[in-house]
Amino acid sequence: MRRSGKLNQLTSFVLIMCLAFSVFILSPDIAKAEDVEPTGVTLNVTTKDISPGETFQLQATVAPQGVSTTLTWTSSNTTNVTVDNNGVITGVNIGSADITVKTSNEKMASCHVNVRQKNYTQLIFEENEIKLQPGEVAKIEGEVYPADAINTEIYWESTNTEVATVEGDENKSRKAYVTGVKVGYCHVIAKNKAGEQIGSIKIKVGNPSGLEKAKIVKASKVIITELKRGKGTFKVKYKKIDEASGYQIKYKKSGQWKIIDTTKRSYTVKNLPKGKYKVKVRAYRKYNGKKYYGHYSKTQKIKVK
Repeated sequence: MRRSGKLNQLTSFVLIMCLAFSVFILSPDIAKAEDVEPTGVTLNVTTKDISPGETFQLQATVAPQGVSTTLTWTSSNTTNVTVDNNGVITGVNIGSADITVKTSNEKMASCHVNVRQKNYTQLIFEENEIKLQPGEVAKIEGEVYPADAINTEIYWESTNTEVATVEGDENKSRKAYVTGVKVGYCHVIAKNKAGEQIGSIKIKVGNPSGLEKAKIVKASKVIITELKRGKGTFKVKYKKIDEASGYQIKYKKSGQWKIIDTTKRSYTVKNLPKGKYKVKVRAYRKYNGKKYYGHYSKTQKIKVK
């Protein structure tokens, strides 16, 4: 039993000595691991296009993997692009900036950021009107602004596909082809990716007869563009209706509608008592001694002083 006890003591002593020796041998390596510094840093992108108000997450990768460091983010031009402590960039104004990430030992990586308009805001045509015959195809093309918008898509629509249809060019978004269908008028409208109208051009198909012109006006609907009050007056403005002979203005405070006919595209009604009035407008075309009326505009309200 004594011999066994001494053997156990000897074994324990040897294990303790081995452990101590291991700690002594390995401790310099442990110290070295704690003192390892980054050898480099990279970003997930080196260039990026964004629009004002848009954000994007930059991601930094430090080498060697697992090394501990503090990252500092800076923007060369905070007027155009800002960056937070986590690498999230935000477009502020049209322009550019360089976003830099830096480790605690001055290792760096950068991303060049361009802030551009997201969508086209204008498409300007050289002509105000395109004339063609039924079955004829005409090309239309305009200049886009801003030219360096991020999204270059343009969507085309006809306001009356019974008169003319439109199809965009496959290779050039600012170009389209209009096909005349039948005699009449319509507009071709261009919209950007956000669905906002950026351009419009009038399409005239054929040479409408007197009756056809009357039918064009009959199918129309006036849009009031301005309704301005004054002392005992109000002034109403409206968009032009093609082939209209004149316009009929209806207004009332209460009771029966009062009617004014005019050939002008704006009219001031005077000598009105104070109060709230309803106003609407429609176009008409005279043909063979008869008036052909279009649809009334949406009724609007105004308070006269």
